[in-house]
Amino acid sequence: MTAEPDEVRWVRRADALWRVTPTALVVLPTDSVDPIIVGGAAPRVWALLADALPIDAIITLLADTWGDDPQFAEPDVVAVLERLALIGAVERTTSAAT
Repeated sequence: MTAEPDEVRWVRRADALWRVTPTALVVLPTDSVDPIIVGGAAPRVWALLADALPIDAIITLLADTWGDDPQFAEPDVVAVLERLALIGAVERTTSAAT
């Protein structure tokens, strides 16, 4: 799986406004005036990010949801986390507490 240290966790930013549709996540980061739509695995990844989780846990939980091998879920999770980090909707932390 990923080479990220176990103590690094991903979590939603508390100040990001958001809504989930059946096919996408709509996010309004605090520094944006326009909502950003992220499709694919974003709604399911976002649901998991209610708690601060390491990336490997997110990958495993999503793979379990899909009934798939984690190696197939990993590229989707990494892509969603990179996109959400780029727009400022998630943050990396070393604390399990949110």
